Amino acid sequence: MALKNHLKKLLTGLEIPQEYVCVGFETLQPSVSIFLEGNGQEQSLNVTSTHLFLGYKPLIIGFTFSIDDKNYNRVKDQAKVTLGLRCGEHSVASLSLVKIGEKILNRDVVLYFEGKHGMHLFLNPIHQWINQQRERLRKNTPNNISLSGNLLDQVRIAYCIPRIISIITVSDGTLINMFPTDLHGAVGEKNY
Repeated sequence: MALKNHLKKLLTGLEIPQEYVCVGFETLQPSVSIFLEGNGQEQSLNVTSTHLFLGYKPLIIGFTFSIDDKNYNRVKDQAKVTLGLRCGEHSVASLSLVKIGEKILNRDVVLYFEGKHGMHLFLNPIHQWINQQRERLRKNTPNNISLSGNLLDQVRIAYCIPRIISIITVSDGTLINMFPTDLHGAVGEKNY
């Protein structure tokens, strides 16, 4: 078994199964920063703590601003933007996004963008290629989290930033359902 795991690690570059790891948020040290880069922007905008990961099939990212924020005026008319992920000074991933909507909530705004393409250096290109071939050969079992092609890379990139998982409760007065989700976030001080 140890030899099999060692060979798998050599081929795939993966040391642990590709599952979501849950740890106490307070124990993590920030290591990756996210920067919003648009066409014609003079400098990138750090959105590490203000972006919202809202969907993964397709990938949906939201950016929140106060309506008075000069950065909102810089970004609101951008049809395409790029998210650059950096570890220190090193670029480790990028996501190309296109604007799909905007929602004004009193004095706050959410700009919605859909992922179109992602590239990362989490694994070297040879390991990425081997893992892509493994995915292609895997039995296709359609479900709500089956991701293929570049969408899988886009979601991997989005999940490289730690997320808070909350328990959402819905009820019709008689029945109740509770489920975990990390696809949420604050919009200003009064909206969620």
